[in-house]
Parts: sequence; C-alpha cells; structure tokens
Amino acid sequence: MANVATITDTPSAGLHTYTVTATREGCGSNTASTSVTVQAPTAITGQPVSATKCAGESVTFSVSATGDGLTYQWRKNGANIPGATGSSLAIAAVAVADASRSTTRVRFK
Repeated sequence: MANVATITDTPSAGLHTYTVTATREGCGSNTASTSVTVQAPTAITGQPVSATKCAGESVTFSVSATGDGLTYQWRKNGANIPGATGSSLAIAAVAVADASRSTTRVRFK
C-alpha cells in the first residue's frame, strides 16, 4: 500500500525541491527528489482607459499586469485583433468603424 504525504500550505513563488527517503530496516535506503516551480499569480494592475476621439485622430490603450510569462491578446467585439499581442494597442487613425468595446486577455504561460 502506498503512503501519501500531503503538503497543505501554499509555497511562495519560485523553485521548490522536495526530497523523499525510503528506508527498509536492515536493507538500506534510497532517496529521490523532484522539483516544482510555483508561478506568481497573474494580476491586472492597470486597466485600459476609455477614450473619445474624432475620426482620423490616434489613440493608444494600455494594460499593465504582473506575473510570470504573460501573454496579451486584444479583442474587438469579442474577436481577436490579429497581431495585437502586446500590452498596448495603438490605432493610428480611428474611424467610425473602430467605435466598439475592446477588451484584452492577459494569460500566463
């Protein structure tokens, strides 16, 4: 029957190594180790701010986030905007067709 050790506390972000030693009385022991990397939780620390612009003007939206290995995807009316994968979205000359609800999705790898 296997024995299970459960770790109930949440370790801090970073690399953690766990080691187990199995011993059989009179027969010696054997040790094995394994590692787990705990990533810091992703948090959006700065929301994009809405803007009102005249046709032809430029506008830039930005989002700031914390966490490891973040990726970004800007969306317009629920659809991904091709190539808009940075923390900022710049529109050089807005048009009436740009009036919409844009969102961004921040993910960690």
